[in-house]
Amino acid sequence: MNPNKLMMRFLTASTLLVLLFAAACGAGNAIQSPDGMALAEQGNIFMTYLKDINYDAVFDMLTPTTQQVLTRAMNMAAGIVDVESIIRENAPILVKWKFGSAKIFIENGSKRGILDGVVEYPGGKRGTMHLEFEQQNGTWKVRGYTLEE
Repeated sequence: MNPNKLMMRFLTASTLLVLLFAAACGAGNAIQSPDGMALAEQGNIFMTYLKDINYDAVFDMLTPTTQQVLTRAMNMAAGIVDVESIIRENAPILVKWKFGSAKIFIENGSKRGILDGVVEYPGGKRGTMHLEFEQQNGTWKVRGYTLEE
């Protein structure tokens, strides 16, 4: 075989592999997909409840397992400290947020989602957020979240 033709085939194959790899890596952010947009919508509702300090609504958005763990922890601490006062006194004050990426995947037979983004606090302080979801009966429920400065 002609060495030039061999080199051209090699370059063509290499280019195709790079393009396929780039497309596969780009598919990792599902924020613009229909599932990603539904996940982000639930994330915005959840963050709005946090911003408005509506903890009953926040609790309702949690998965049943997360609700049970939280309830047990609050019951254990109830005789020692006033949990609700501590939560309200230390609650982060949120100004705005934006999700930058969404990941949707199946784990242990359950559809899961992750939203990552940035959050702004009073005075222009910025931080990151990480929300984890599980889809139950067609609705995204919050498994856990972190907000950091």
